Amino acid sequence: MDADRKHIWINGQLIEVTDEIYSVYMKGDRKMRYFEADLKSERVILDEDGHVLQTVPSREDSLDRLMDDNAA
Repeated sequence: MDADRKHIWINGQLIEVTDEIYSVYMKGDRKMRYFEADLKSERVILDEDGHVLQTVPSREDSLDRLMDDNAA
């Protein structure tokens, strides 16, 4: 394979594509990973010393977490 040629996996096959198709495919792939993983995990914001400043909850709450919040 040449380094300047773009390829993507489709149905188990490596397909050569143009730069434009590759770019659109990768943006769509990143968007899917964002919806499938990034929104579902909480993030921790640390200061320079490594101490937790803030915990940003996920956009999708679990039933356990909701029950814990309502129990208090």
